[in-house]
Amino acid sequence: MSSASPNSTPSLAGKNAWARFDQWGRSSRGLVILSLLSMAFAWGSFLTYYEVWFDLNEPPATSGDEPDYDSLGWELSHGRGYQVNTDDPEFRRPYDAAATASDRFQLGHGHHGPITYRPPLFPMLIAGSDLAFGRQFWSIRVFNSGCMAATCGITVAFLLSRWGVGPALIASCLFVVVDPRSRLYGRAILTEALSAFLVAVLVAVLWQQTRRRGWIWPALAGVVFGLAILGRSLFILWLPGLIFVVGFIAWRTATSRRILYTGLSAGLFLAVTLLMLVPWGVRNCQLLGTFMPLGTQGTSQLSAAFGDEAWAARGAWVHLEKTNFFDGVLRDDMTLLERELATARVSGPRALQWIQQHPAKAIALVPLKILQEFRPRTWGEGIVLLLALIGAVISRRDVISQICLVLLAINCVAIGATWSVEGRFLVPLLFAFHYWAAIGAWTVVRRLVPRID
Repeated sequence: MSSASPNSTPSLAGKNAWARFDQWGRSSRGLVILSLLSMAFAWGSFLTYYEVWFDLNEPPATSGDEPDYDSLGWELSHGRGYQVNTDDPEFRRPYDAAATASDRFQLGHGHHGPITYRPPLFPMLIAGSDLAFGRQFWSIRVFNSGCMAATCGITVAFLLSRWGVGPALIASCLFVVVDPRSRLYGRAILTEALSAFLVAVLVAVLWQQTRRRGWIWPALAGVVFGLAILGRSLFILWLPGLIFVVGFIAWRTATSRRILYTGLSAGLFLAVTLLMLVPWGVRNCQLLGTFMPLGTQGTSQLSAAFGDEAWAARGAWVHLEKTNFFDGVLRDDMTLLERELATARVSGPRALQWIQQHPAKAIALVPLKILQEFRPRTWGEGIVLLLALIGAVISRRDVISQICLVLLAINCVAIGATWSVEGRFLVPLLFAFHYWAAIGAWTVVRRLVPRID
């Protein structure tokens, strides 16, 4: 006589059904279908949210960087070069119309001329959207939300192939519903969404390099990383670390002439990356009359990284021009390029002098900046971070997790060398955080609901 519970058969059937679904999800066909579905779910959710709660075609607020990128794209689309011009009547029209209802759309005057401190990739994409659709904002938001959705899809694909359907489904929910950063930067006319997508692609390329020996992977990594730098100048600080990563992977996968193969792989990655930057670098050097291939931003803002203002803000970024830092340096009759050069000539040397005079404070600022960047600003960020910590420990032997850990460490060095922008410098690593968070959440779920195994 069997002592089995009457519910054991349905329970067993449920387990078998889940096992079959999990097996299908790990197959090539299932992986592609579920990844595309997760991307479609994310993209559709973002666009619906933007249209219902905001307005997909609403101009951005004028207090941040968004109008600069918008203006650069608009000027490029009209063949006027890489410059900003907030006085252009057609460019101003949507801002002035929105400003009648809210002061946050009030756009200043007199911001006109070529600049070097904004990288070119994102404005070029805006220019393409302006050429295709005219004066509007919806198309670049569709693109940015698509980048976020693609990042979600890539995360799901890797989770399916390595951890199964459970973590993949959780990742979609965490990415779209719980984490506010994916929604925020999918709508913002900023570079975060594109950066998050390119970093996810870079992880995929580095993973392929661990599996397949060949020159294509270091070269492709150089292309992707070159695009990332052209989209966000901070990535240049990743370059030394990534040269080591590419070289280390080459060393591990070499079957003969290990030293030669390692050196050539790292060299190829570096050469392709630098080649991607040549046109932008030549343009900036010619325009500035000095060797600043990535423009003035790093040097002109160095005192925001190391200085009394940075120490008072505990490593958070400070808008130096809104303090008295540049008193007597900047004049109203200066062009934008003259202002860039003037701030760079003052800020850089002063920061180096401050570091020499206050070495203990300079060292202490490094962990302060990193802590500022990791500190959650919302409950959603806090949940993702907590789950990611669990997942990173659980998956520490997983090669994708190891690549992500190295990239996170490299990014922390970059943050320590610059400043915290209250979480924005972590957005490019959303793939890593959600890869770990899904694994962490799945581990918690399996502990709470043992029958799910």
